[in-house]
Amino acid sequence: MTIVSESITAFIKSYNQTMDLFQEDPVNSFFPVFFGFIFLEFLIQLKLKKKDYYFKDSLVSIFLFGLTTITLMFWKYLFFHIFYYIYQNHSLFHWNQNLSYFLLLFLMDDFSFYWAHRAMHRVRFFWAAHVVHHSSEYMNFGSALRQSIWEDLIKNIFWLWIPFLGFHPLTMMIATNLNLTYQFFLHTKLVKKLSFLEKILNTPSHHRVHHGSNPIYIDKNFGGVLIIWDKLFGSFQEESEEVKYGITEKISSYNPFVVLNWEYRKIISFFKLKKPFIEKWNYLWNPPG
Repeated sequence: MTIVSESITAFIKSYNQTMDLFQEDPVNSFFPVFFGFIFLEFLIQLKLKKKDYYFKDSLVSIFLFGLTTITLMFWKYLFFHIFYYIYQNHSLFHWNQNLSYFLLLFLMDDFSFYWAHRAMHRVRFFWAAHVVHHSSEYMNFGSALRQSIWEDLIKNIFWLWIPFLGFHPLTMMIATNLNLTYQFFLHTKLVKKLSFLEKILNTPSHHRVHHGSNPIYIDKNFGGVLIIWDKLFGSFQEESEEVKYGITEKISSYNPFVVLNWEYRKIISFFKLKKPFIEKWNYLWNPPG
């Protein structure tokens, strides 16, 4: 019992120390800004007489955001220590944290996000987590908050290579969160095309395409901050027709737990069928749909 008690005490101490480090993350101060922009966008849409917010849909998004914020602390703790172990014991290079360090980290972070995001769409098991974000049929800042409690557990695998190259996990976390903060502002219909910036950056126009269920828009524009990865790897699509938001198979429920587990329930139902193992395996790891 003493060993168990000491282990629990050590874990709590380690967790608290890690959370103290996370307080240095500047993104924490953006949370009030997010809700401020949601309220501002809602007021603008009221004035323009547009119906791009629906009360029940927004409640689902806000509830899932709160739930994800809680679970994210555990995933952050887990992966921070995995990354830190790699950084301390197996890093190949040592860097001075200057401008070139942060520019390179930004590119590597955005590159990792592209491939993590693409995998989320192209592997059904990963899609089961990510589909939550795409389940809303509305495109607004509120929908940006709709996340899955499982997604960060999966996505962080795609960042494992970065601490091997000598990048500190705390700076990695800050880069990732700044990237995600930028993406919040992509979820709107109010901003049209942004001239020459469309060629380099992921913009609201590019991200509207990503959220479209139109056949021409499915599995396009996976980028985070930069759109160049999509152009390099053949997943880019210009916004060329009116976007139909949501997924091809509508989730006809405003119960957040139904939304959260929608695709997992489909996977379980398929696995209960009398099918050959290889068919079940392919169903799990091949693209959805």
